[in-house]
Order: sequence, then C-alpha cells, then structure tokens
Amino acid sequence: MNFNRKRSKKLYLPEVSLTPLIDTALTLLIIFMITTPMLQDSIKLSLPETKNQKGGGVSQVEQIIVSVDKGGKIFLNDKPVKIENLPSLIREKIKQTKNNIVIVKGDRAIVYNDIIKVVDAVQCVEGINHVALAAKRVT
Repeated sequence: MNFNRKRSKKLYLPEVSLTPLIDTALTLLIIFMITTPMLQDSIKLSLPETKNQKGGGVSQVEQIIVSVDKGGKIFLNDKPVKIENLPSLIREKIKQTKNNIVIVKGDRAIVYNDIIKVVDAVQCVEGINHVALAAKRVT
C-alpha cells in the first residue's frame, strides 16, 4: 500500500460562454424590429362599420384624433387625457397643425353617452370647422 501516492488535482477554470447570451439578444432584437412597425394603432378599438366612406385629405401627422376605448378612457392622438383637459389640448393642437378637423373614434362596445360627452367637449373649442366620427369600412 502506498499512502504517499500523489493524486493529480486538475484545476477546472469555469468559463462563461457568451454565445447563448448573444444569440438570445440578437433574436430578441430581430423580434422587436419586426413587431414594432405592426404597432401603429396602439389603442385597441373595434370601430362601427359603414359601406360608404371617403378618405380624408389630411396627412396622419396633422390629424387630430380623439379616441375612446372600451373602458371609457379618452386619448388625444394616442396620449391619455381627461375630458376636462380635452378642449385646451385640442386648441394647442389646432395652433400647431393648422388643422381644424377633429376625428372622433369610439369603440363599438362603449356607451353612446361617452361619445356625446367627447363630441360636446370637442365642439366647444373655437376654430373647429368639422367633427368627424370614424368608422371601419365594410367591403
């Protein structure tokens, strides 16, 4: 019996492999790059349908759009607002864009009274020539 036998000790140095981390990061980057352009309408609305609808002559950048979602929340160009602040914010938008047409989008599931309140708040703004109600075209 040899008690003084040397045991060979191997030192293992742990290595962090960066390849899976880089693969995951690039995969997420590609997914976000593909899905971001698809998120144009950030407010989910189910608009009422119509058979007769004409396109407007105002670019999307200049449009003043007031939306009301299922929960009754009000948005001005995708930014949440309170009904009390809506007229003053629309006045500012009119000065910035020189557009005096307001488009009101209301979800099909909301109470009609909510749309009336929004239209009343929009119509009290001086300088608005037209308030349009948005609808989805049926083909």
